[in-house]
Amino acid sequence: MFRPHSAVSLAVAIATVVLLALAPAAEAAALVRADAAYDVVRRVCTTEGCTQRPAPGVQNGDIRRTESRLVNHHVEVTAFFADVRSGRGRAMTVRLVTNEGVVRWARLAFTTTWPGGELTLHRTLGGPRIDCSAGSYYITDFSADVLSVGIHRTCLGSPASVRVGVKYARATSTGTLLDDAGRNGGPVGARPILGARLVTG
Repeated sequence: MFRPHSAVSLAVAIATVVLLALAPAAEAAALVRADAAYDVVRRVCTTEGCTQRPAPGVQNGDIRRTESRLVNHHVEVTAFFADVRSGRGRAMTVRLVTNEGVVRWARLAFTTTWPGGELTLHRTLGGPRIDCSAGSYYITDFSADVLSVGIHRTCLGSPASVRVGVKYARATSTGTLLDDAGRNGGPVGARPILGARLVTG
């Protein structure tokens, strides 16, 4: 299991990202992507298949923006929510695709066993866990409605750039609530929509 970081370090990281985002695009060390408000959908599955419908007014799990940046040799991905809380059956999934074609999935899950979160890394969606000796980390700050994961760049090979997609899921008694930070209408797919390239080399 990868290690957690404190909420204090996250506050410093956020302040740094704000400053970096003001730099010219050619020198930007961070990518910021806004997500529409109140765009959570509810997926309900029956024996006849699965359907998705808008879940108007839902804020718990509603991503409002994501920020990706390279810090201390880690690709750090932070999601800012309208509201996010700990509880079983919840997970943030981060999809990373490098310029070399390497794909990694990072999953920050909250369960009865791991109420504070557990970060795992995978080569395929739903595949077996992989270990990266270089180390990765995650940050949870529920008071600020922020979740963040940091994946060491060597866990991705030796990429010059990486594209990132982020999705959040929350299981309820009436279906699963979903939000994809890159979605602009339409259903939420299994693979989060990738953003622009983040230079990592």
